[in-house]
Amino acid sequence: MLTLEEIRDLCPNVVTFNNAKRLYGLGSIKHMSAFKERDGYEVHGTIEEDKYHQVETIVRIFDDGRVRVKCGCHPPYGYWSICEHGAALLMEFWERLQTGTIKIQPIEQIYGMEMLAFYEEEAIRKMQKNREGYIRVQPKLYKVWENVYGVGLQVGEDRLYIVKDIMEFVDAILKEEQLGYGKNLAFIHHVGAFCEQDRPLIEWIVDEAVARQATLDQMSGRLTKLDKKYIALTPGGFDKFFELMEGRTISYYDDSNEEITLVKDNPKLYFDVAKEEEQFVLTSNLNQYSLIEYPKNKYIIIEDKLYKCNKNFADNVMPILDYMNQMHTRQFYFDERGWQRFVLTILPRIKRYVELHIEEGLLARYTPPELVIKTYLDKDGSNNIVEKTTFTYGVTTFNPYDTHGGEPVDLARDITKEHAYTNILENYQFKNNKGQLHLDDEESIYNFLTYGIDELLPISEVHITDELKAMKFRKPLIGSVGIKIESDLLKVNFEEINLTPEEIDAIMEAYHLKKKYYRLRSGSFIDVGNREVDQLAQIMEGLRLGSDAISSGEVTLPKYRALYLDQITKQNEDLSVERDKYFKQIIRDVKNVADADFEVPTFLKKTLRGYQKVGYRWLRTMAAYGFGGILADDMGLGKTLQVITLLAAQQNGKSKQNLVVAPTSLVLNWQKEIEKFTPHLKVLVLNGTIEERKEKLKHIEGYDILITSYDLLKRDIELYESLHFKYCIADEAHYIKNPNTQNAKALKCVRSEVRFALTGTPIENTLAELWSIFDFIMPGYLFSYQQFKGSFETPILKFESERATNQLRTMVAPFILRRLKKDVLKELPEKTETILYNEMTPEQEKIYKANLALLQQEFQKEMKLNGISRSHIKILAMLTRLRQLCCHPGLYLDEYEGGSSKLDQCIELIEDSIESGHKILLFSQFTTMLDKIAYELQVRGISYYMLTGATKAERRIEMVELFNKDTTPIFLISLKAGGTGLNLTGADIVIHYDPWWNVSSENQATDRAHRIGQKNNVQVFKLITQNTIEEKIKKLQDKKIGLSDQVLTGEQTFISHMSEEEIKDLFKLD
Repeated sequence: MLTLEEIRDLCPNVVTFNNAKRLYGLGSIKHMSAFKERDGYEVHGTIEEDKYHQVETIVRIFDDGRVRVKCGCHPPYGYWSICEHGAALLMEFWERLQTGTIKIQPIEQIYGMEMLAFYEEEAIRKMQKNREGYIRVQPKLYKVWENVYGVGLQVGEDRLYIVKDIMEFVDAILKEEQLGYGKNLAFIHHVGAFCEQDRPLIEWIVDEAVARQATLDQMSGRLTKLDKKYIALTPGGFDKFFELMEGRTISYYDDSNEEITLVKDNPKLYFDVAKEEEQFVLTSNLNQYSLIEYPKNKYIIIEDKLYKCNKNFADNVMPILDYMNQMHTRQFYFDERGWQRFVLTILPRIKRYVELHIEEGLLARYTPPELVIKTYLDKDGSNNIVEKTTFTYGVTTFNPYDTHGGEPVDLARDITKEHAYTNILENYQFKNNKGQLHLDDEESIYNFLTYGIDELLPISEVHITDELKAMKFRKPLIGSVGIKIESDLLKVNFEEINLTPEEIDAIMEAYHLKKKYYRLRSGSFIDVGNREVDQLAQIMEGLRLGSDAISSGEVTLPKYRALYLDQITKQNEDLSVERDKYFKQIIRDVKNVADADFEVPTFLKKTLRGYQKVGYRWLRTMAAYGFGGILADDMGLGKTLQVITLLAAQQNGKSKQNLVVAPTSLVLNWQKEIEKFTPHLKVLVLNGTIEERKEKLKHIEGYDILITSYDLLKRDIELYESLHFKYCIADEAHYIKNPNTQNAKALKCVRSEVRFALTGTPIENTLAELWSIFDFIMPGYLFSYQQFKGSFETPILKFESERATNQLRTMVAPFILRRLKKDVLKELPEKTETILYNEMTPEQEKIYKANLALLQQEFQKEMKLNGISRSHIKILAMLTRLRQLCCHPGLYLDEYEGGSSKLDQCIELIEDSIESGHKILLFSQFTTMLDKIAYELQVRGISYYMLTGATKAERRIEMVELFNKDTTPIFLISLKAGGTGLNLTGADIVIHYDPWWNVSSENQATDRAHRIGQKNNVQVFKLITQNTIEEKIKKLQDKKIGLSDQVLTGEQTFISHMSEEEIKDLFKLD
């Protein structure tokens, strides 16, 4: 056993050993117990340092002489060093062991007793937990020191007991353990045990304690018994405590125990004012009070109330109370001038919040004269502002800025009002020059004229000379505008502008630089931020007018500018606009197409739906004024039929022919639709060999409608040079979205009176697509592409300019008619979309990860060599490889003989669907994948149709008609070949085998089934392989890029619009 000398050697220094001997000698070791371990002893003891501090200590003594201490003082000691409490406990243990006055129990007895206690407490806990809401809680607010408060608790049923250790209380709640108070109260601590109204308080106490656990642990060795009774509150904690306890009465401890009620209100305060000889005495009704001032809220304790004061009370009254508190006085004394200053400065601030008892006649006799401020403003020869000020108190007038004239000394002055005034002038940077103020900085002059004068008016009379008034602001800028239609052109009159081209250019430059003003040579200001300047900018930009044109007074424009100009001029109610009757007629007709007089041909009245009739009238209205347009109805709403109605209504045998240009796959579809709905119209399909097409074009007389494909048009464009059509219709106009393609160039060479474009997605990717379509329907309307890019595409896509977006929308909206299925086809069956995820087979996953690792290295090399801009095709090939591996590794590896989890999932879905009586459309971008699916269907004896880019147009139409009629359960379709122009309403299930970059292409494919004629709900399944590039594509689809909320279209285009980081992410393994 350890000797006294060995214990001394274990102490880190002599001080520790001496402190231990002192504790041992004073008999400070209480409740000691000892247990025999297999390799030594374990001794438990409570060391009482003084009346308020005690420490729990455990010492482990090993047979080899090592000692381990666990003590409440948190000693940073190892096996060979101990604290004073551990040393004292060892001394006590050594003495009792020598005298035989300690019973050493086997350690197993502790374990046994602990096990018994656990089961007994568990039984009690279960019984007590079934009892809820029987413990009352009374919080107690402790004043710890000035402006610092703490919260403690009293708990119980009938009688309340003080919680002596708040952290022990919280720990018991967290562990749901039993804790006792005196002899008559012990219960399992959990939130449900407390009364319902007290539970928010308990939960908050627990949260506060847990949040500050680490700090309290560090301090625990230094906490007194009183310290342990409460949690000290932060300012925010005090605010929360008040919020929880508002309206309740709680215990409060300062120097004695009291009870206070928490009240959210200002206290009722009284002040008496009396004159005693030559002194004015202000006396408060308050004797004792405590101020609690935190940054956010202010409180005051008066008698038995704790008030939470509102901000106005705190700002205006609290300073007086604070001074009274600091000076330990209830009274303030003033001489006569001091009283007058009080009346001017303090009285206005406090009179709304306190009750004032002022000796009769005192206020009337001694109230100082009111301050009257006068401001005189003029301009000097340099168009700068000069200012003179006078302050008047009764009969006394002086210039506060005249340092030589002197100021009155024996005068009670309204310092608050004076400073409010001088601060305004200082803020606008006026400079004092011998009592007269000058303002020569141009921006400061503008700001003062715009805002400063209005700031002065509430506190000062302001006198402005006529010369300065004339300099203020030039209004109006535009004045009035005259608009008329003359010789089929639009003429706009701006005669009231009266600005030189140079001034207009300078104003526009200031506008685009987002400056607040432009100053004319006359000294007058143009407020660049007002609506008129914005309107002028929109007119100049939207109509592509230069300053010379505006300054000249009248400009001539194409008639199609009328709709934009009407929208812009109506945005400013102050602008006077004279519109002639022809202009008004155009605007009325375009805005009210539903009521237009254009009759639907009798033989089509019963065929067209209501919205299709509106679409037909819109086409007729636009054509009547020579405008082109984009019919952008949702897929499946019958754009083809609306155009056929237009062509039928205006064809009388003498009219010019009409030309329809469509994708090759839809040429025969157009022929069939025209023959179905308007069999009296003669249709000529321009197909066959080049010689056959030439011959057909020589004999177009007698035909009403010519139909060709984009592919043939670009080959035959020279044959069209001498032809002039009534209408030129571009179907699936996204075929001309790239203005640099031969498709777009050829189509724009065709001559016609009116051009219309049909597309369900006028913007799939970039705004250049919209420009290209408009360049077809109304060349020049959106200007050259370079101008369009500078004014709209770059500001919108790069800088997300709201102004450019709004301006573009205003320009194009009248020429685009777009209706959505959900808005016009209420009877259309529901469409439900489901994502089905699958996991790769082990072999498939191994191949995918190996290829991904190789591609990551290949990608890094490519970036170093060529960078993103020159690597699009190579990156596309890498990504395609990953997509193929997700579909089936056999698409990339010829020798692969394993399986594909996605193919298994797909075949199972097909079989289940067929068994339930459904018909299916299955889309994939990979025709080789369709071949694999077809093989699996053959093996199972399931009949199918398959359409790819190699399928001839005649066979396409034949298969579509057969599928909609017969019992063949599945149609395999290549997404690019069959995603548009097909009517396959015989199917009610759509499967997208692999995700495509462009979600609008997927939607177009889905709408082969979900369209007019569909009688069943349509279920769409998208198959996604988890933790692969397919999931990343799905996330990109969900991201909604671009004005039309469509993701990027086409793989190469898609790559070009991604950053290097985004592309890198595609090659990461999730």
